[in-house]
Amino acid sequence: VFSVFGEVESAVVKAGTPSFGYVNFAAPEYAQAAAAAEQIELKGQWCAVALGKKTNVPTPEPGPTNGIGLFNLPLGVTEEVLQEVLEQYEGFQVVKKVHGKSGRLSCYALAYFDTVENAENARALLYGLVMGEQQVDVKFSTKSLEDLGFVMVADA
Repeated sequence: VFSVFGEVESAVVKAGTPSFGYVNFAAPEYAQAAAAAEQIELKGQWCAVALGKKTNVPTPEPGPTNGIGLFNLPLGVTEEVLQEVLEQYEGFQVVKKVHGKSGRLSCYALAYFDTVENAENARALLYGLVMGEQQVDVKFSTKSLEDLGFVMVADA
């Protein structure tokens, strides 16, 4: 029944009062199309349809980029400290601690390199980095410098 909205990966019905179920679609737009219907008829009974709450399903890491994210940083780590750590890696350009939606600093930063290869090398060398008492999680960034409002100017 739900395949009219797009490819269904799995579906589960939970017995009980009230009965409910979950449908996992292959793409978010399929789930949004199903939720837009608000109701669907199943075996002669009308059922409400809505998007479920987001779960903490790990998302696959993006492919290599020229940016890396440094996650799980101690709150007190400054951009200056990160700059000192990262400037020893070839091609390092800039690091920026990221502000959360409330304007407060989050516990992660994004660092950018001149090439994807240099970012890959830095990421590999930073594996296992501990700052304070916290293991830093280093992943490729999905945000570009432009997303953060930076414009890199090359030397003439």
